Amino acid sequence: MQAQFQLLCFLVMIPMLFSVPWLAANRFSPQQVARNLAVAGLGVAAASVAWLLGGYSLAFHQEVISDPLPVLVQLEFALYALVMLLGTALAARRTLFFPLFAALWLLLVYVPVANLLWGNGWLAKLGALDFSGGLVVHLTAGLTSLVLVRHLRVQLPILTAEQPGTTALGTVLIFTGWFGFNLAPAGSFLPHGPLIMLNTVVAVLTASLAWAVAAPGQELVDRLCNGINTGLVTSTALVGFVGPQTMAVTGLVAGLIAAQLVERYHQVWQDPVDSLQINTTGALVGVGGLILGFDPHLVPAGTTHLALAGSELTAVGVVVLITLVGSQVALWLSEGCLHAYQRIRGVNINVRSEEN
Repeated sequence: MQAQFQLLCFLVMIPMLFSVPWLAANRFSPQQVARNLAVAGLGVAAASVAWLLGGYSLAFHQEVISDPLPVLVQLEFALYALVMLLGTALAARRTLFFPLFAALWLLLVYVPVANLLWGNGWLAKLGALDFSGGLVVHLTAGLTSLVLVRHLRVQLPILTAEQPGTTALGTVLIFTGWFGFNLAPAGSFLPHGPLIMLNTVVAVLTASLAWAVAAPGQELVDRLCNGINTGLVTSTALVGFVGPQTMAVTGLVAGLIAAQLVERYHQVWQDPVDSLQINTTGALVGVGGLILGFDPHLVPAGTTHLALAGSELTAVGVVVLITLVGSQVALWLSEGCLHAYQRIRGVNINVRSEEN
């Protein structure tokens, strides 16, 4: 039964995984859509190869892989962190940059963080909790978006108006896939699967309501879709550790904060998909909700609020450090390799044209 459950989670997450690149690619001019999808595909392929050739083994101490299903399920978590960076990378308009950066980032940032929290590493032994990726997936993605924006000096392109139907359909696919995302770490549907599903829905509802009232400058469809995404991100750190009341308050707070950050600083951060504001806010507010409102019956025996606060704050600090340093190193290595390629082949990789 466990294998069937993991297989179902894997299949449910596939449309979600590819909805994010689809939505990001369609934010740019129609002439750029095909190129953007190709860049996304190359990045996903490069990161997948890095994961299969050594990333999973390093993250989870599995020198010999006897069961490929956990490898594939965990690959989806890694790729979801990666595709949330895609909007920022696409704004730089460098076709060769993202695939190389994707593989390096996975090995230098995602793998170490996953090992520390999910691979029985030091942070896990310290008592830090992260149910389905508030820190491993979303905090790393949000902070890396910041590094990309600052380093690449991204100039926000003229974005096409989001089509309500496209946005809504993509968001529905993400919402549906997120049940697999949040359920997969449980290992089986019972006993906690129903609570995880309820918490996921509660987070979405409360964050969406918060966005609807806190971001009057956006179209209502955009507010609701952004609220759904914020609620989903927020749920990941604590979805299996709290009751619905705590999740409701956490989703509401995250929605209010994320809406204000996007409303005020969208142009400042120059992030086409607001990855920094939504991912970072959801991750940090989710950790706060976990510390303050965990259910003693759902966390390891003997967990106290004080001890959990210490381990979670330590985890946040470590993840921030690894992400900022690892992302910068991945950038330097990517740029160095591309410049070497430029010298050898005589190709100008820095031209930001419709073709490059």
